[in-house]
Amino acid sequence: MTQQKTILSPPLPPGMLDFIIAFMQAVKAGRLYSSGHTLFKQSAKRLQDQLQKVRENRDFFFVGFARDSLLLSGEFFQVNDARSRDFLNLFHSLGISDLIIHKEAPPQELESFVETISGAKAGQGQEVATALRRENIKLIDIGLLDYSVFS
Repeated sequence: MTQQKTILSPPLPPGMLDFIIAFMQAVKAGRLYSSGHTLFKQSAKRLQDQLQKVRENRDFFFVGFARDSLLLSGEFFQVNDARSRDFLNLFHSLGISDLIIHKEAPPQELESFVETISGAKAGQGQEVATALRRENIKLIDIGLLDYSVFS
């Protein structure tokens, strides 16, 4: 009989699950509707509101994507629910290691970022990064997973 260790992880910081839900709803709206559609605009606005809450008084919001956890404020949080797993898996599938959204990022940049993520396919993290530069999105940054260091 094999015993598995259960690693207790602290709960996500206040507001983070709400941010994750708003983010995934915005991505879903981005996949279903054009950027000018009312439902897309509403979901992007909810995301903007949740971002402000989760960012608190910091100059930027940072989240890192580990194998089965999120890195927030220098602490790892185990992903235990379906919505958080979907959020983590979205970025993993794209090959994105982290996300930084600066306080000054205007709603238009957030909408463009969501549109870009919504249209991306697995493994297209580099294409997402290129699209952010092409769309002149300067206040939202992504890091890419780089497995070449293991070669």
